[in-house]
Amino acid sequence: MEFVQKAGVVMRDPKKLFHFCRYSSLRLVRGYGIAKIPHDGRILTSSFSEYLSIYGLMPSRGELAMIEKLLAPAKEAFDLGANLGVWTVLMSKANPRARVHSFEPNPATWSLLEKNISWNKCLNVALNRAAVSDTTRQLAFQVPAKASIFGRVAPTQKGVDKEGRFSKSDVFLVPAVRLCEYCAAHLVEEIDFLKIDVEGHELAVLKGLSQLFSQRRVKAIYIETIKENHDRMGTRFSELLEFIHDCGYDFYSLSPNGDPEAAVTIDQLNAHNHLCLPR
Repeated sequence: MEFVQKAGVVMRDPKKLFHFCRYSSLRLVRGYGIAKIPHDGRILTSSFSEYLSIYGLMPSRGELAMIEKLLAPAKEAFDLGANLGVWTVLMSKANPRARVHSFEPNPATWSLLEKNISWNKCLNVALNRAAVSDTTRQLAFQVPAKASIFGRVAPTQKGVDKEGRFSKSDVFLVPAVRLCEYCAAHLVEEIDFLKIDVEGHELAVLKGLSQLFSQRRVKAIYIETIKENHDRMGTRFSELLEFIHDCGYDFYSLSPNGDPEAAVTIDQLNAHNHLCLPR
């Protein structure tokens, strides 16, 4: 029944039909769906939804240009919420001399991430199977039954999930780290580029980095800014924005060539992602 429903969906969308045929043939021959990403990268996927998400969430032209520009001089870069590794691979390829610290707490996703890092010969990547937070105790992690890309640290208070995204999900415990302690242990004095995509857990991430963050030792942050993620978590989106602003950072949208455009005030944020730079 699930296959029939999936086939019905793809038959109504020629682009999805093309991807479904390609995914199915690769899965049959290679054991995985293999999605192409820029710079000759390849991402292994274990389901059609994962495969499709690679193309749906591919970095934009401006984001690709930003990665190239900000990674070129970088020594230390971080990918928080690495998922299957699209950003990790692109960051690694942008500057093989930089250290790229990649974090993904979901064991099943992390297993594929590890394969993708090996497959793409990203020798400068340090993989960490952990959630990044403001605590080092184990955290409950929640993965929707049919959308593993939306895995998140489980909320500790009641949120508003209008879509019912998490109405059917698996919940299990994962290890957690604070970035301040991680950086000290790995002799990271400054973070040149920090990408954060953690489905509403961003404030806890930054609080766990407060020492470096408040001292402006994080040179650039690219962070997901979707209010609905925080509504689902039962947290205040405005609290995240105010925390970043109060630590001395401004929000910028990206131009198509990857450069920051004019600073955007907190009440004017309207994109899903913003670049944050110290004032």
